[in-house]
Amino acid sequence: MAERGHRAGRGGITLGGLLCTATVAGLLWLACGKRPVQTTAIVARAPKAPERGAEAVTGLAHFGFTHGTVCSSDPGTLKSLLDAAHTSGILLHVGDPALLDPAVPLDSALSRADRLVRSCARHPACAGYWLGPVADTALFARAAVIRQHLAAADRQHRALLAMSVKGDLHTRIAHLKPEVLVFGEQGVEGGVPAANFFAHLGETRRLALAAHLPWWGTVVEAREGDQSELRDHFLRFQAMSLLAYGAQGIEWGLDWGLLHSWATMHGPAVSVARTLREINDTAGAWLPILAGTSCVAVSHSDPVPAGQERVNLEGTVYRIDGEYVTLAFFRGARRREQYLMVLNRNYMRGAKPRLFFSERVKGLAEIAPEGVAHMAVSFSSEEDGHQASILLKAGGARLFRMVF
Repeated sequence: MAERGHRAGRGGITLGGLLCTATVAGLLWLACGKRPVQTTAIVARAPKAPERGAEAVTGLAHFGFTHGTVCSSDPGTLKSLLDAAHTSGILLHVGDPALLDPAVPLDSALSRADRLVRSCARHPACAGYWLGPVADTALFARAAVIRQHLAAADRQHRALLAMSVKGDLHTRIAHLKPEVLVFGEQGVEGGVPAANFFAHLGETRRLALAAHLPWWGTVVEAREGDQSELRDHFLRFQAMSLLAYGAQGIEWGLDWGLLHSWATMHGPAVSVARTLREINDTAGAWLPILAGTSCVAVSHSDPVPAGQERVNLEGTVYRIDGEYVTLAFFRGARRREQYLMVLNRNYMRGAKPRLFFSERVKGLAEIAPEGVAHMAVSFSSEEDGHQASILLKAGGARLFRMVF
């Protein structure tokens, strides 16, 4: 059986001055303050001309993005991008790269923050302000001052501050009080999975749970003309791995030239463009549901990734028949609300692992994107317990609500 996911809110993307991001899926309600935070993003290099940036805003709506961030020192550029976003049904978080530039005096940065508010606050496509990710400890005090200044100048919108997962995390959280943590490790290096990718994912998950903060991760970073890491299965493998470890947002590090070719559907990138839309639609269906859960356990079949161990399977799945399979267990506020994500770590070919469930599990209800037919799951009872065979794409994953 299948359950359809839902997308939250209107959309948004970013492009303009220095850093551009477009975001997928819904809003996340944090435990501290119950304020909505958009945490899923796609990062692109800025176009050379503002009008191309406006084209990108319009084109990226095609890929399923709903929100984004854009940093520019030019109010005119921001306005043109906000106008394009409004036309496309997208919302933007806006910023100025000078705000956190240590070469710019703080007084000048605060004046720029005021100008940013004056030029963007009343625009219907403005979702708020973007600061970060902040990695340099020397910028902690400055970031805090600027965020407070923006909050005082515009009480209708909020400044979103992201923080990289590096260094003394506890000290940095205490100083910055970020809304989201950022995991920047790529899953693929030189055409093969990065050696410590899953070890880093496990540590990020642990830190985020301890800090009671959401986190999002980077899928890929590539420049125009370099598509060595942009094949469909690599994209899917990285994005699904992040979600399996509890990421509540995905940052796509993609060059503007690639994005433009994808948006216009030219050349060999058509297949990759379709995969990008597929992944974004999947994230759009899953994230609003997973945002209300905790990733309580992750377990792997052989070969177990470096830095990871076999863990208790949460009393629901007691055996996995199949290699390169990862199971992620999510639990909602009500303990009986449990979800299971099944990931194929084999990024070269599809798989059909067989899972063995305890008798308390009566069935699986798949969470599928709107308009996408789910692949049937056989659930049978035999001598050695309830069984289900799960068909997975190369590097792909499926999410189920477990029925008790």
